[in-house]
Amino acid sequence: MNIVQTAFFLTLALVTSANTAVGAEASGSGVFPRPREIGTFTKPLKMDPNLESGLKFMEGDGVPQDFSKALPLIKKSAEQSNVEAQFYLAYIYLHGQGSTTLPIQTDLGYAWLQNAAFEGHVKAQYCMGRLLSDGVTGLSGKVKVAQDYEAAKKWFSTAADRGDHEARQALDLINSTGMGVTDTFKKGKAAHLRQKYTEALKLLTSVAMIDHSEAQFMVGAMYSFGYGVPQNNQEAKKWYLKSIESGEEILSELNLGYLYLSGEGFPADLTEAYYWFGRAGANGLKAGEHMRQEISSGWKAALFYRMTSEQVAEAERRLTEWKNTKKRLIFKVDY
Repeated sequence: MNIVQTAFFLTLALVTSANTAVGAEASGSGVFPRPREIGTFTKPLKMDPNLESGLKFMEGDGVPQDFSKALPLIKKSAEQSNVEAQFYLAYIYLHGQGSTTLPIQTDLGYAWLQNAAFEGHVKAQYCMGRLLSDGVTGLSGKVKVAQDYEAAKKWFSTAADRGDHEARQALDLINSTGMGVTDTFKKGKAAHLRQKYTEALKLLTSVAMIDHSEAQFMVGAMYSFGYGVPQNNQEAKKWYLKSIESGEEILSELNLGYLYLSGEGFPADLTEAYYWFGRAGANGLKAGEHMRQEISSGWKAALFYRMTSEQVAEAERRLTEWKNTKKRLIFKVDY
């Protein structure tokens, strides 16, 4: 196993050994689908001054990101029957921001989400399906939202009939497996840990089709290693890019860097490797920043990875362009 393969293995271990709290009140990471940029849930946004100001605090747009300041502004808009505000208010209550700063309040979040869904908000309808198919349990073990596949299917069907891709995929998943997104993902992850790779790949791919970024990352990593499928780095690259598009999956950014560094399956490209390592580092993954610095200065484990000054300049230009144009995420999931 070479050093790049070793790095892949360690990256995969981060996600396969982590305790995933989806469907649990201890973490909001599974209550909604992986967070997207402001404005991609429903277009166009029905804006008013309170919602606009609240969203600026949610995404840190021109002000420090502060959910406690966003909450009263968005709540005021929601109470004035702004359905878009009701959706984002539900998001805040269901995710929280720390146990003391802004604790998770599942009951309030569910109520506001349900209201938005009944008012016709398509993503709220999809998220109602996710909540009901996953169920939510509090830290005390008390059931906050009971798992109800039949009710979930109704919400998924309603959203799917209005063109929501994820709802259609989630509905098909329940009909084909008898499980929701989270249960299918957990089963696929457990199969992977037992080294039942063929079973794991089938289950994880079915979830990855619903734009589940962690499942997409794991499918990409399985193609990188050839777990349950012939090794195919082109296919791995495809799934890593899907994972990043679905939720800025930083482990996928890191592994894309390793793919371009190794040159296995397609030509090595140090500029691309630097760019993806830089993105992972900018999004908070120390390993990404470490690798960005290593290949620009001459990797001591393999000096032939040394970049030219022109390559570094081009990669930095692309990183700067990305940082200046990317939309901030509402909520980052840390691994």
